[in-house]
Amino acid sequence: MISTDTSANVIQGVLPPQDRAGRRPAWGEPRAVALVWLAVYLVGTGVILVTGGRWGLVAVHGALLVGIAGILREPRHSDVILRERSDHVILRERSDRRIGVHGKRSFAALRMTGGGGKRSFAALRMTGGDLLPLFAAPLLYGEIPALIASVGSTYHDVTIQRWELALFGSQPAHTLAARLPFLPLSELLHAGYLAYYGVIFLPPLLLLANGRRRAFAETVLALTVTCTLCWVIFVAMPVEGPRYRFNAPPDVPDGPVRRLVVGLLAAGSSRGAAFPSSHMAVSVAMAVTALRWQRRMGWAVAVIAVSIGFGAVYGGFHYGVDMIAGAGLGAVTSLGVIAAFKNGAAAE
Repeated sequence: MISTDTSANVIQGVLPPQDRAGRRPAWGEPRAVALVWLAVYLVGTGVILVTGGRWGLVAVHGALLVGIAGILREPRHSDVILRERSDHVILRERSDRRIGVHGKRSFAALRMTGGGGKRSFAALRMTGGDLLPLFAAPLLYGEIPALIASVGSTYHDVTIQRWELALFGSQPAHTLAARLPFLPLSELLHAGYLAYYGVIFLPPLLLLANGRRRAFAETVLALTVTCTLCWVIFVAMPVEGPRYRFNAPPDVPDGPVRRLVVGLLAAGSSRGAAFPSSHMAVSVAMAVTALRWQRRMGWAVAVIAVSIGFGAVYGGFHYGVDMIAGAGLGAVTSLGVIAAFKNGAAAE
């Protein structure tokens, strides 16, 4: 019997449907969408920084844009594999015809030997592209005060305080700790607030470490959209927050965890970036996407998100309205990403 396992048939059989040529264009995948979305933000805010004469930050934006352009010109991960597998299968197929070995069996042996240094380098470059939006976020958050100054926006704390009174009948950021002056509760809530820094990175990096690139890409897209929308609102409607407008909440227990949080905020927070709370928005977005892809992690992040919401108000770092708006924004963006790419679940 003559084998019909030509190179084309073998490749068609080993690649999943979503990776076969013509099935889904790279520009419609979450990884590319995240990079393009970030590029649009960088261009828009770069123009603002030019008008403000912030040339150092403009150079940073330019470098990030060059990096994104290079990443987007690279072939998709599946396309790299397809081309490499095609080349190797054709070579092995020619050899196998001489010795009568079945094409699929030789390809299985090829997969065991690996793709070599070229493929490893391509994978390394691709991983850098995957991580760029994730690790650019802290840098771009830090430039918010420069953007606010370049635009000339004024702070809107008075408006937020009015919303706060209308909704709660008081200023919880100034009164909640006095009503619950318990050191164990204070330390627990401040620890929850501190856990935000792990929430940003841990869920997506675990997905990437486990080789779940599709889930990782959707998670990073949700993070990118959430962060950039928060940053745009910060620039258009900056709010300092109660930490700048009020003294520390009266009778708030002063434990070591609270002192650590206060020190970190003093060193690294961006003035004018209170409404909506990006801490809350990102935490909720990470919880929603984690519940889709890694359920146990999702429930843990959801608990942390709740503690962040209460801890930020209890510690006097955010208005209650900030947290509500942040939670709503994070939920809408993450659910929107999931809905837009719901058919990608089969790829995982």
